Amino acid sequence: MTTSNVEPEVVATLRANTTVPVWPTAAQALGVGRHGAYKACHDGTLRYIAVGRKWRVVSADLLRLLGLE
Repeated sequence: MTTSNVEPEVVATLRANTTVPVWPTAAQALGVGRHGAYKACHDGTLRYIAVGRKWRVVSADLLRLLGLE
């Protein structure tokens, strides 16, 4: 994935926060839906942190995956 495929607002959110929600932020960055984002967490593509019932993705990991860092 290249930077041109990721919306600038999403990139700014990733850079401004240590973690972001799997849905919708990480999903938007990856260009997938809710199911695809959670599947990426389940299969180990995305490292996530469970905070109660909410899942959050480490922004630095997501930026690296996207080739932005």
